[in-house]
Amino acid sequence: MSTLHLRLLLLGYPDLKARLEKEGKPEVNDYPAILARDPADLKADPEFASQDFGEVEEGWNRKQGDYAPANAVKRVQWVRRWLRDKPEKEIVVVAQGNILRYITEGQRAGKPSANAEVRKYIFASDSDEEALVVSLGTEAQIGEMALTSSSHKFRH
Repeated sequence: MSTLHLRLLLLGYPDLKARLEKEGKPEVNDYPAILARDPADLKADPEFASQDFGEVEEGWNRKQGDYAPANAVKRVQWVRRWLRDKPEKEIVVVAQGNILRYITEGQRAGKPSANAEVRKYIFASDSDEEALVVSLGTEAQIGEMALTSSSHKFRH
């Protein structure tokens, strides 16, 4: 989770601060704008002083090894199983579109999305290994539907 997403979660869902679990999983591409910060930097930032980063692994933000974009499918299957196995019945996931598309579609689907959306999903099964999800639809959105930055290749 980048600091942008952590700020959004803390401002938009203040009641979840105490329950925020630090299972930081970075995005599925390596654009510099969305590289997250080292756990030591996060711990030292006064803005996040109330948060426990004890479970955030060193190197999670380097996008290498288990966190490399090439391993997104495996990592997302783990995330979906982790979410499904939580005791809570309703869970808020705040992340960038790329990882959300992997969570919900199993890949970079290249589907249009809005700048910000609230979507509702349920798990297809309580026991399948992939922990696939089924959409119940979009409940709210900000901005028009459009392809995202990772839906096409940038020219550098």
